[in-house]
Amino acid sequence: IAFLHLAIPSLSDGAAIGAVLPASFLDGATSAPLREHLSDSLTVNMTARLGNQQVFADVTVDPALFVANKRNGAGSRPPLLVWADHNPSSSDMALRSLRKHPRPTDVACIADDDHFSIYTVEQASLDANWAPRPYRSARLLAELDHLPRVKDLFSVQQGTITGLNAAFLISAEEYSILPEAERKFFRRAVTNDSIVDGRLQTSTWVFYPYGSGIPTLNTEEALRSSLKTFYRDRLSQYRDALIQRARITDANWWHLSERRKWQVEKMPKLVSTYFGKAGSFAFDAAGDHVVVQGYGWVPKRAWDSDAQLLAMVAVLSAPVMDMLLAGVSNNLAGGQWNLSKRFVELMPMVNTIKLPAVLIEQLAEFAQDLSSGQRIDRTALDALVLKAFAAAS
Repeated sequence: IAFLHLAIPSLSDGAAIGAVLPASFLDGATSAPLREHLSDSLTVNMTARLGNQQVFADVTVDPALFVANKRNGAGSRPPLLVWADHNPSSSDMALRSLRKHPRPTDVACIADDDHFSIYTVEQASLDANWAPRPYRSARLLAELDHLPRVKDLFSVQQGTITGLNAAFLISAEEYSILPEAERKFFRRAVTNDSIVDGRLQTSTWVFYPYGSGIPTLNTEEALRSSLKTFYRDRLSQYRDALIQRARITDANWWHLSERRKWQVEKMPKLVSTYFGKAGSFAFDAAGDHVVVQGYGWVPKRAWDSDAQLLAMVAVLSAPVMDMLLAGVSNNLAGGQWNLSKRFVELMPMVNTIKLPAVLIEQLAEFAQDLSSGQRIDRTALDALVLKAFAAAS
């Protein structure tokens, strides 16, 4: 990226420059200032995201291609976007298709395959970021552009960072043999394995000594006195390792690295994993789970009933959700999507509060079936969710 920046002054008017870069350059927050700087002197000709990390040997990031022209006042063609998923053959197929087709002079789709897309867009559409998305997803996002975004309905928050999970996470069996007085210092933990097909089921507990009614552990003596068993059998064994963490000293080595204040008060919320797809979301009705590996979606306003939040889980579990996630997020090896805040908060979303009561009830029933582990008709769920999007329009 530094070489790209340094090369710009050497370009004459109308000259072209091409580069192979990490895919994060196309939409990453840290590269946003550089994209803005380049836009002042360059016209984007093409960007490509190749989702296969095996394109270049010994490279562990997705590669991107970038081609641009030095502005000379002449008219320019619409930018060309190339997207390929994580499958080993997708990047090759995309590049072969790119070579076979002539370059459109207006906005058009060249190729729309299950594993890659090639199409042109308006130059103005690259103002925010330059990352290509699947063509079908880009079209769906355009159709739903009038709907609120996730960020309008929820505050998406990163989960707690313990600093050393081996010290602070315990199994259900270990929790069950703790003295009753020590159990209040623990809460159920949401980890990568806790959510499957809209079902929240965890067998892990996290040491979380915060909240109403929880004694304050300001000193190691208070810690040892309040949690004799946990201190003796688990925590004391990791003392030296825990002290090595950033912002941790001898005086607070038993504290979590980042407790996340938003999790201290128990409140209903949606939860998700770090990486996933449709069905990687669930409803924490009691709000007593602590997200450790994942994200919490905290409603920005009070919802009228749990059924409305359950309906949201059904929406997030429908197959169409994968198409929406593909339009805002980046795919990873294995076909999962990055579910972090900077991606999902931009996704158009149904405000289930405003749906007809009968539709909320039908969606909530699907979510309840998912939460109990029942098999559902996903085609029927998808049709119902599409109906919900139409009703919200």
